[in-house]
Amino acid sequence: MSTPTTTALGHFVWHDHVSDDPDAAQAFYGELLGWEFETWKPGEMDYPMIKAGERHQGGLVKPSNPGKAPAHWAGYVQVEDAEATVARAEKAGATIFVPPTDIPGVGRFAAFGDPQGAILAIIEPNTEGPGRRDEQPTSGAFCWDELMTTDLDAAKAFYGEVFGWELAAWDGGEMDYSFFQANGENTARAMGRPEGVEAPPMWLSHVAVDDVDASSKQAEELGSAVHMGPMDIPGGMGRIAVLADPQGTPFGLFSRPAG
Repeated sequence: MSTPTTTALGHFVWHDHVSDDPDAAQAFYGELLGWEFETWKPGEMDYPMIKAGERHQGGLVKPSNPGKAPAHWAGYVQVEDAEATVARAEKAGATIFVPPTDIPGVGRFAAFGDPQGAILAIIEPNTEGPGRRDEQPTSGAFCWDELMTTDLDAAKAFYGEVFGWELAAWDGGEMDYSFFQANGENTARAMGRPEGVEAPPMWLSHVAVDDVDASSKQAEELGSAVHMGPMDIPGGMGRIAVLADPQGTPFGLFSRPAG
């Protein structure tokens, strides 16, 4: 067994779309984002893996309790020890949905909700693992994960205890926005839930595209709902939109500034 790449520890490395209809998700995202799909362990696991460019990004799975859980994206943070991470999370007030569980030939994973209700997953690879995402992601690649929470101070304490993350404020003008950092490097973003927004606390996964406006329009034509944007991010960071796919799964789109 080789040691996981240390630079990936504490970072999001994988994303699963969890729904009762993976075929519908595959059709939607394949058309919108140009994803290709490769079935891992056909006839055994039948796990469709998402491929954008030359890298696998995640997969499509059915929930363990079909018909009961809403469709959602689950982001995976790479950890060194799944058992120890879950123990810290539970002690810090997490709700454990999936205890540390073996994935044959891959490693161990688990899923939990933070004290405010935002859900994410962890992965302890028994190989080098998928590695960190690229700093300049290609179109169709996951490019960031963002926590929207009702209590930013509580989130800072929880994720600091579980992953050792630190919260660094961002000078983004009017936006209440911060970065979670692992070993001094940005790994995710966090923001307090805006006034008037009724959505529950959640982790929102964003995918890089060449043109947010064009992709948002195409998503609507494919049955998606646009909840926010497209809009510019203050400070010239780029342009974003927040949507829900035809199964109701929230996701974000992001494009860098032109030029």
